[in-house]
Amino acid sequence: MLLEVEDLDVSFDTGDGRLHAVRGISFDLDEGETLGVVGESGSGKSVSTQAMVGLSSGAIVSGRAIFDGRDLLTMGDDDLRAVRGRGIGMVFQDPLSSLHPQFRVGAQIAEAIRVHEKTSPTLLRSRVIDVLGEVGIPHPEKRIDDFPHQFSGGMRQRVMIGLALALRPSLLIADEPTTALDVTVQAQLLELMNSLQREHGTAILMITHDLGVVAQVADRVITMYGGRIVERGTRADVLDHPHHPYTRGLLASVPRVGSQRTVLQSIPGNPPSLLIEQPGCPFAARCALVHDACLHGFPEEKPVSAGQRSACVLPASHATPVVLPVVQAPPPVAAGERDLLARIEDVRISFPGARKGLLGLTSETIVAVDGVSLDIPRGGTLGIVGESGSGKSTLARALTGLIPLTGGRVEFEGRDISRLSRTQRLALRRDVQMVFQDPYGSLNQQRRVGSIIADPLIIHSAVPSSGLRPRVQELMELVGLNPEHYNRFPAEFSGGQRQRIGIARALALNPKLVVCDEPVSALDVSIQAQILNLLGSLQSELGLTYVFIAHDLAVVEHIADTVAVMHRGVVVEHGTVEEVYRSPREEYTRALLAAAPDLETTPARTNDGRERRA
Repeated sequence: MLLEVEDLDVSFDTGDGRLHAVRGISFDLDEGETLGVVGESGSGKSVSTQAMVGLSSGAIVSGRAIFDGRDLLTMGDDDLRAVRGRGIGMVFQDPLSSLHPQFRVGAQIAEAIRVHEKTSPTLLRSRVIDVLGEVGIPHPEKRIDDFPHQFSGGMRQRVMIGLALALRPSLLIADEPTTALDVTVQAQLLELMNSLQREHGTAILMITHDLGVVAQVADRVITMYGGRIVERGTRADVLDHPHHPYTRGLLASVPRVGSQRTVLQSIPGNPPSLLIEQPGCPFAARCALVHDACLHGFPEEKPVSAGQRSACVLPASHATPVVLPVVQAPPPVAAGERDLLARIEDVRISFPGARKGLLGLTSETIVAVDGVSLDIPRGGTLGIVGESGSGKSTLARALTGLIPLTGGRVEFEGRDISRLSRTQRLALRRDVQMVFQDPYGSLNQQRRVGSIIADPLIIHSAVPSSGLRPRVQELMELVGLNPEHYNRFPAEFSGGQRQRIGIARALALNPKLVVCDEPVSALDVSIQAQILNLLGSLQSELGLTYVFIAHDLAVVEHIADTVAVMHRGVVVEHGTVEEVYRSPREEYTRALLAAAPDLETTPARTNDGRERRA
C-alpha cells in the first residue's frame, strides 16, 4: 500500500466560525493505481490532499496519512519539503497563480529539479527542454526562456504538469490537471501519466470534475459531498451503476454526444455551508428521494456490490444505469433567417517576438491569427474549437476590442469597432461582454466579490445605488453562488466558484453579445449544466448572441448552432454543428473528435490500441 488515509479531518477557523472542510474520510491507494475523486466545488476534494502534504495554511488537521510507511501528518517542514516533488508531485488547479510571473518557465522547472538533485547547468537545461517536450510544448528549446504570461492557459497547465512529473514521483496528485487543456493535449498527457504507471509504478490521485477523464483513466472512483465520501467503488460500478443520488445527479448533468439543444438535468440547489454542522445526510436538502432517516445522522457506508459502497439509506437495487429524460430546448432560428450582429473579415493579428541577447534583438514575429473571416448572426451561437495556441482566445479579444488588429476589420452592428470614438467605445462595452478563461487572473484579489460584480452596473449607471446590492445578489444566485458571500474576497472561493463570479459580472448589463472564453472549463458538471441551461434560456428570452470557445467538444455541440475549427491561426473547417460533428471534412477535425473523452467505461487504452490495464 503506497498511501493509506485514515479518518482525515480538516477544518479552519474563520471570522464566521469554524469551517469543517473534510469530515473524517478514509481511503487507500496502491502503487500503479489511479484513484479518481469527483464532486462539486467546495466538497473537500482539493483541501484534503493539500492538507496531507502540508500546503493548507492555518488548517486544523487530524487523522493519519501513511505514505510509503511514514505519516505525512506528523512530519516536520524539512521532511515534507523532501517528500514534495521527489516522492509526491502535485499539479495544481490554477496554473497562472501556481507559476511565478517574474521567472521564466524553464527556470521554475530547473529549480524543482535542482532542489533534489545535483547536476550541471548544461545537463539541467537539456533535461528541462526534454520535460517541456514531453508535455507537448512546441519548440521547447525556444519556449524554455519565456515567461508564464507568454503561454496560453492550456500551455501553462502543460508546464505545471511537466514541473510535477520532472522528478518521476511515486505519487502524483493531480488537481484538475486537464481543466484548461484541449482534447488532443489532454489525451497526450493522460497517456503520459499512464506510461509513468507502466514504467515506474506511479500512483495517481486524480481530482477532477470531468467524468469523461475519470471514465478513461481511473481504476477506482470516490464521490465526495459536503466534506464526506458518499460513494466509492470501481470505475465501472460507480459510473455504470451509480447508487447514491448525488453521484447519479452528477452523471445526469454531463452533456453527451448528440445532446444538442437539450435541457441538461442539473442538481437543484447549492452545496451545503461547511460552517454549519449537518445533523444528517448533507445531500438531503437537494435530494428528490429523501427519507426521514436521512435527517438523523450521516448514513453509514454499506455494500452495494462486491466492490462498491454507498453512504445512503436507499436499497442496493437503486444502483442502476442513469437514464436521461430528453427535454428538448427551443430550436435555434436558421442562420439564413437572422441578420448579422457582428462580422470578422480577414482578421490578422501578430505579435513581435521576445527581445533576447545583449543587443536586445527581436526574434521572429508570432502570427496568432492569419486571415480569419466569420459571420456572427444575431441570436445565434458560434462555437470555436481548436488546440491551445490555435488563436481562439486572441480572436475573442480582437472581437471585443481588447487588442488591436494587424490587418482586416471587426464589425459590430455594421460599424468598424477600430474607428469608434471614446464615447462609442464605452457604449460598445455595454453591448459586448466577455467571460475570461482564467477566473483567478481576471478578478481583482484585493476587492470583495460584490464590488467586482457591481462594477459594470456602476460604470454604466445601470442601477440606482439603492438597488445595487439586491441586483448583485440576484446575479450571484443566478449563477449558483450564495448571496450571503457578497463581502468575501475571490481567494475565499474555489476555482469553480471564481468562474461563476466572472459569468455573473458579464451578464450584469444584459449585453447583446457575450464572448465566452472557456466559461465552464473550471466548473463541476452540475454547475456546468446550470450555466449552460442558463445561457440557453437567456438567449431565448433576451435574444443574446454568443461566441463560445471551449475545448470540451460535447459542450460546444450542446450549445452552438455553427462551429469553426481553428488550427495555427486559421479556420480549417466551418459549418453547422450537424455538418462538422457528423461529417467532418478535415483530418484535424476528425482527430479532435476522436480524442474527446466520453463516459464509456471500456478499458482505457494506450495510443497504439493496447489495453492499459485489466
